[in-house]
Amino acid sequence: MPDDGMHLRKRATVARVIDTIDWNAVAQRGASYWWRRHPAHAIGVLARPMLTRYAREQPGTLLAVAAAAGAVAVLVKPWRLLPATALVAALLKTSDVAELVTTLTKKREISTKGRTR
Repeated sequence: MPDDGMHLRKRATVARVIDTIDWNAVAQRGASYWWRRHPAHAIGVLARPMLTRYAREQPGTLLAVAAAAGAVAVLVKPWRLLPATALVAALLKTSDVAELVTTLTKKREISTKGRTR
C-alpha cells in the first residue's frame, strides 16, 4: 500500500502547479485561435471593408439594420430549429483540431525580462 503522506504531498504539489497557471490567458489564447480558424471568421474579414465604409457613410442605417437583424433572430430563434449537436459542431468547427490542442497545451516562452510572450 503506498504511503498516504507521500500521496498527499504529490496532490498538494499538483494543486500548487495548477494554481500557477494563468487560466485567463489560456482561455483568451484558445478563443483567439479558435476564432481565427473558424469559417465564419473569413466572412467577417471579407465583409469588414464594406461594412466600415457603410458605417462611415450611413451609421444610423447600419445600426437600424443590426437592431432589426437582432430582433428577427430573437423572434425566430433559429437555434431551436437545429439539434444541439449541430449547434455544438458549428461552434467547434475549426480547420485543425489537433493544432488547436497543441497551441493550448504548449508552454509559453519566457523572455529575458521575465515576461511571457
